[in-house]
Amino acid sequence: MNKNPINQKAKIRFLTDKVLWFWSGLWLICVTASIHLYTQLYVPTPAVLSAVDQPVADTPTSSNSHQRLVGGIVPHHLLIKSQIIQFLVELQADQPQAKHLVVLLPNHHEHGGIKPVVTTKDQEFWSKYAINSNVAYNDNTITQEESVDTWQTLLHDGQLDWQLHPILVSASTSDDDWLALQNLIHELISQNILVITSVDFSHYRSLQDAEQFDQQTQKAMVAYNLSEILTYNNDHVDSPKILALAVSLARDHEFEFDWRWHGNSQNAQPLVDEHNTTSYFIVGFVQ
Repeated sequence: MNKNPINQKAKIRFLTDKVLWFWSGLWLICVTASIHLYTQLYVPTPAVLSAVDQPVADTPTSSNSHQRLVGGIVPHHLLIKSQIIQFLVELQADQPQAKHLVVLLPNHHEHGGIKPVVTTKDQEFWSKYAINSNVAYNDNTITQEESVDTWQTLLHDGQLDWQLHPILVSASTSDDDWLALQNLIHELISQNILVITSVDFSHYRSLQDAEQFDQQTQKAMVAYNLSEILTYNNDHVDSPKILALAVSLARDHEFEFDWRWHGNSQNAQPLVDEHNTTSYFIVGFVQ
């Protein structure tokens, strides 16, 4: 019995459509995976990094070339790894005797309670200071915090041999613990321990909005306006308490701000959502 040619054609068309749908789906999966990998691992070239730089209007300038770096405010994002490493290499050159680096980082996941979190691996180091009642030792929280991994990568790739001592600061840290942390940082600096406050600035905003928030933040910093900074949220900075601590540190020790670099993720990573950017400042403390 002869087969119906119409049924044969329909069957062939059905099979062809299935093949096309399969390859289309596979192509879409590959493209999506490639974009995700790019956004996670992309390291911009020097040419791209130069395009990231977006100077803030009325940025204070100073002739600090003859002064030494003693610390600063640095992001914790590998998108601008080469910029950060350049700053850290200069810091090491200006502080060749330093062996320890204390980095204050946001407790992004708010794990481990509201007290500043440190690792038990640093217990011997911290035992020299009267902070035990104002910090929490929690290795799991330190291990789970991505910004700690970022700093380990920065030191490794920059061939910087400092001993890293991270402190994670919760957005809910009490005033008493914040003041105790402030006193600790003053004591560390008096003993020539390097201290970096590591924050990213305006989050989840368009490039235009981020620049406006960055200008507001910069003006508050220059004016040492801690009360304003402590009212900020992600529109301005990912940890107002750490930024306020950094500004109080500069004020009390009479460090000058050395505005090294300012940029935004949108300029270096065009695949990112244009309404969901992150701003960065690299600010040196000099004296």
